Amino acid sequence: MRYNQSFMKARTSLFLMGCLLGGSAASEDALSLPAVFTFAAGYKIDVPAPENVVELGVIKQCGKKAWCMDISRYDSAKMLPTVPTRYVHDMHAPYGNKTCSNGPVMTVKGSTDNKVKVTIQPTGDGFSVAWSDFIYRWVADPKAHDGYTVSEIRYKNEPLEQAVGFAFASDSEMKGSLTKADLAYFYKGEIYHKTALTRVDGAWEYAPSSFDFRTYQETENGNVLIRSLPGDQRVVKKYGKPMWVGSTIVLARGDDSLSPLIQEYGHDFNMDGCFDEAGHNKFMLPIGKESVDALIYVEYTPDKPRGFPMLSVGRYYR
Repeated sequence: MRYNQSFMKARTSLFLMGCLLGGSAASEDALSLPAVFTFAAGYKIDVPAPENVVELGVIKQCGKKAWCMDISRYDSAKMLPTVPTRYVHDMHAPYGNKTCSNGPVMTVKGSTDNKVKVTIQPTGDGFSVAWSDFIYRWVADPKAHDGYTVSEIRYKNEPLEQAVGFAFASDSEMKGSLTKADLAYFYKGEIYHKTALTRVDGAWEYAPSSFDFRTYQETENGNVLIRSLPGDQRVVKKYGKPMWVGSTIVLARGDDSLSPLIQEYGHDFNMDGCFDEAGHNKFMLPIGKESVDALIYVEYTPDKPRGFPMLSVGRYYR
């Protein structure tokens, strides 16, 4: 994506002018910028055709006066395929003929850009981030420590519809593999969700959310967490079968900024007692120092029969 150089120069000039006019107050704002800013966002864009985009991003300094962003984007119009990891599910259900085999944990690869130059301008209650033809407006959220929510996303200076997003500021990045001990027992949170019934034009469905890691067991020398539980009662009632649901989280990850924890979960619709069907795909970035204080995530689950993926943008925090 090409950068709008004149726009970027104008934003930089305005920022410098604000510092000069604002004196010490402007300097204090500049010093309050986070060292690392990790976010998940979603929106509707109509160029070249209407589509929803969900994305994960990490912003940090890349020089004394420069800021860079790594960003992965998942587009609803592309119907991105799932690809296998080297890790395998380990579902345990109290039924089935035990002749089936658990399948590999699947993931989805979005389009990734690294070290994208961005301009950051502090505001009274947060800051804006400008890159290419986009401007994100982030505001501090008193409900979550070091948390932010997106109030607006603009493209070519026009506000985009359905802008949602969560973010956390931190002093450093969490890189490399995690263990279950790095995670808190319980996180509260929120989620914005879309399905094939919602499609592009429908509004995000908002709901409170939570995550309880106490119900997970460790496998693969602690690199993988697994859980098997009775299925959601609404799903069981809809299909008339007492199916179970499995969930697998891969804690092994690389050292790059956009190396998420991979979760795949889903109901055992064929009731063979194995996780051998397509599940829901979630990608979580951890935030913290000694342990994980928060996670932000997106979901992107392809749905070829309906022609629109399942999408989510969410966060978990202590």
